[in-house]
Amino acid sequence: MSRQDCKVHLLTHANLKSEAQFSHVFETPDHAGDHLVYALLGISQHYLDAAALQGELDKRKGGHSGTATVLTSSDFISMLGDPNIVPKGESDYAELAVAYRRLLTTLHNRFEHFAGNPVENWNPNDYVGAFASCRKKIPSMKGARIGYATFPGKFHYCAWG
Repeated sequence: MSRQDCKVHLLTHANLKSEAQFSHVFETPDHAGDHLVYALLGISQHYLDAAALQGELDKRKGGHSGTATVLTSSDFISMLGDPNIVPKGESDYAELAVAYRRLLTTLHNRFEHFAGNPVENWNPNDYVGAFASCRKKIPSMKGARIGYATFPGKFHYCAWG
């Protein structure tokens, strides 16, 4: 019988602020069939490029036989919305999946309210959400980096080019 593990690393803004720091927390699955999940939730999913991180994981995999995946809150929300995720007759699991999906949706939506607010009323999450939206919709901003400057006044920024 083979051993299988699934490890989840929650990558938050506090412990990972750029793709460059990703190499310091990188880990590979230990055994065949193991799965390692790097979860980008909240602001970290906007500061970091999930596709670039996945590419880095794939590149560093080398001869390891397990898998490693980068997932964002959108990925988790979608998976938790699948009615087949919970085995039949497991109502406790179903309640937990619904509650967790609701919390992840709330967290995800904190960055989506900018469009309905005048700019003068924006909070820091609105700026991050607007920058992330521009990165998705404006081709020349595809590789833009969203960050937080610690200069006097402290502010979020978006840089590209």
